Amino acid sequence: AFTGAAASNYFSPTTWNDSGTATFFFVIYPTALPTGSGNTTFGYLVAPSTNVAAAAIRITSTGAVSLEEYSAATGGSVAVTSTATVTANQPALVMAQYVSGSSYRVDVNTVMANTGGTARTYTNTGAFFFGAAADTTNGFTGHLLEVLKYTAALSEAQISTVNAYLTRKYGLQF
Repeated sequence: AFTGAAASNYFSPTTWNDSGTATFFFVIYPTALPTGSGNTTFGYLVAPSTNVAAAAIRITSTGAVSLEEYSAATGGSVAVTSTATVTANQPALVMAQYVSGSSYRVDVNTVMANTGGTARTYTNTGAFFFGAAADTTNGFTGHLLEVLKYTAALSEAQISTVNAYLTRKYGLQF
């Protein structure tokens, strides 16, 4: 379980390169949403370990899910935020997709929550942090039950197949 104390509670795989296009699925059980206000309070599900050209996925204090751009030149900025939300002490299925040079998308609980923007070209070759931001702050509080990453923009049919698999596997009801 991630405790939100990001400086000491995160996981970083040694290699997980970002090819520029990816589709992520997270089955999460947040035990608390981030507290505070403003644009500095988030619970990161995944973020690059250094401030390079890559994407991060985070939960806001209202339970919205954002896909954030990271750039060595400009820092972080939100690319797209879900209109649907996750709730503390309720399991959730989050899908986030970015297509380098094309688009962003965030779904919550199998519903297309929001799309938008023109994605930057990503070139991260470093590791990613699960449960914390690049500076090991803004920790996620809860359980990451499963993470799937595809290095491709999945089609609607493929997204539906993965959603159905994870929904059945974890007995999720939306």
